[in-house]
Amino acid sequence: MEEIISLDPVEYLTYGESWNCSCSCISGGTVSCNSNNCQVYKPNSFRCEGVYYNNNLNLYNMKYSFLIKVCLVLTVLSFSMCTNDSDIIPTINLSVNKKVDAISDSIYFKDIDCMAFHNGLLFFTNPVFDNIVCTDHNFELRKIIGVRGKGPNNLLGIQQFAICDSVLCVSNGGNRRVNLYNINNGDIISEKKLTESVTMSWFYRIGFDGEFTYSGAYKAEKPFSAYNINDGAEKLFGENYTFSSKKQTSIRNDRYVFSSDSLIYAVSDNLPIIETYSKQTKQLIDKYDYSSINHVKEEMEFINSKKYADNEYATICNDIYLTDNNFYVLLTEIKEGFFINKIIKFYLEPSITPVAIYQLPGKIYHAFCVSETENCIFAFEYKSNSIEKLLLPTN
Repeated sequence: MEEIISLDPVEYLTYGESWNCSCSCISGGTVSCNSNNCQVYKPNSFRCEGVYYNNNLNLYNMKYSFLIKVCLVLTVLSFSMCTNDSDIIPTINLSVNKKVDAISDSIYFKDIDCMAFHNGLLFFTNPVFDNIVCTDHNFELRKIIGVRGKGPNNLLGIQQFAICDSVLCVSNGGNRRVNLYNINNGDIISEKKLTESVTMSWFYRIGFDGEFTYSGAYKAEKPFSAYNINDGAEKLFGENYTFSSKKQTSIRNDRYVFSSDSLIYAVSDNLPIIETYSKQTKQLIDKYDYSSINHVKEEMEFINSKKYADNEYATICNDIYLTDNNFYVLLTEIKEGFFINKIIKFYLEPSITPVAIYQLPGKIYHAFCVSETENCIFAFEYKSNSIEKLLLPTN
């Protein structure tokens, strides 16, 4: 078994809810709990009852350094829907065109949680300094957005962001705020303090359309949050999946979310399901099961053959991305070891259709984005702590 990390909550400065050692995993990891501590099987980060930690020791004044190794990932209970027996799509090996572990020889990054490509520029979170880094497609620095701190307009414990037109929206988890920035000059536009009743999840990708953020809803009666950044009103929508126990239902209803002009796309981290909602009505339009795709089918058969404790589950999706024409899902695999290095490409029109599986050269990737204008994928590779530019095949 891989090395674990035992963390005593008394040793850490936290925010959010008080400690209750009822844990759930994020980004391909698993947490199992007892009354005294949480044992974490995870590459770099975890949460307990809304409290987020990572291995950036400065951020939360952690008292001990620790080793982080590849996680032991656990099981998904059976989930059946009508699918084809098997969808065989080609696997295409991608190679690295360019790779960096620092920007401009002085800006170091680590544990990137979110990436986006917009108007010819690459944006990504940098937990080392709690800001958003912006470069061109060759990793030449353009600007730094945001300043770390607890004061007004500061960022702390950021994980996710989304861009609409010229506005960048940051989920500012450490300060429990939403911050808006002008991406052209990097200036702050506004900041909204969230009330205690807001259930917006900080840990999975979010959508943003200039007026609303769309995200998972943490431990709410419905799985999705539409939060109005102008008046602070939150609308919950969607239906939770029901699992074998109350505990399983509680920890397995997180989603990665992306929004387009009229639709909201959501993907479970532990079920091979893509949901499509109307942005206007918040009603479910379509539910696509991708478990019949080669690799995914084999993976699901393997993890469904296992049995684990009530507070454990496996992840199958580690990130998503949406472009004008296509949808992408970053897969987690445990059958032959622990890997997060395959991306499924789907056409969205006229209906969701799997096209190809992109095999990335590294072992574990935490975040990615796609540029169809540059015809490439940008991805953060965890083991080498680097951002790779991977060229896509030309049609």
